[in-house]
Amino acid sequence: MDQTQLTIVVVSNNPHSRKLLKETRVDTVYPVDTSFGFSQSNNKAIEESVKLYDSDYYLFINDDAWVETDFFRVLQRIIHEKHPDVVIPLMLKNKSNNIDSFGVEYFTSGYAKNSIFNDVKTTLASAGCVCIKTSFLEKIKQTYGFYFNPILDYYLEDVELSIRASAIGGMFVKERLLVARHQGSVTSGKKSYFSMYHTYRNIIWVIILTWPIPVIVKNLPKILLVHGWTVLYAAWRFGPLMYVRIYFDTILNGKALLEYRKKTLSSYPKSFRFETLFSSYAFRTYKNVTIK
Repeated sequence: MDQTQLTIVVVSNNPHSRKLLKETRVDTVYPVDTSFGFSQSNNKAIEESVKLYDSDYYLFINDDAWVETDFFRVLQRIIHEKHPDVVIPLMLKNKSNNIDSFGVEYFTSGYAKNSIFNDVKTTLASAGCVCIKTSFLEKIKQTYGFYFNPILDYYLEDVELSIRASAIGGMFVKERLLVARHQGSVTSGKKSYFSMYHTYRNIIWVIILTWPIPVIVKNLPKILLVHGWTVLYAAWRFGPLMYVRIYFDTILNGKALLEYRKKTLSSYPKSFRFETLFSSYAFRTYKNVTIK
């Protein structure tokens, strides 16, 4: 089997981390401009590094995640055997064998959750750790004009990317033997205002950006049901102004959202059936209770 050459490209907004990285084996470091967030920072890193390095695949991995010692040997086997466009590893929580994510389950309510179950069918990938073929990344850019959607600065940018990747025929492969580990919620906190605001907002924005009108109409009761619950939860946890802010943020970005929507939907092949991305449920709790 051929040897694998690794090029390490770091995208970080932490000055202390960047200082430490200079003392380690890192090929390129791209500072994050916090004024435009994760998506545009990664777009810049991909755009520039793809010109510098001749690569077959990109491995995206969070700065609080790491891979097991046999990760690249297993990855190499998968690539040689299946030639996938997107490879989804099994991510375990730090210091345990509990699942942190194994693909992303996408619900008919528009809600998306990292799957913590081995046997649940998923159709999307988490950018916490995912491997994407370089030529397929370039196909995404050629088709839509961007890699990650720049308007989704934080959270659910991987869901939106996975939807567009699936639309143009991307082959997704999940592999249990390909294992990574994740510390989790180190930067902003799992239930912080920042993370919850961007999550709730971007659930709505991904629907605006990617869902065909007939799909929205068909699933509108489920969308309203789950979002009604999130409105109540947000009001209880963070006060009533969170969703007011989401509303005005959406209005202010309405023109850009509709422009991205037009570009995205016009690039879908006629054969693409959006419903194939969905779970059969409107929601699933962490205790595996499902809501139809």
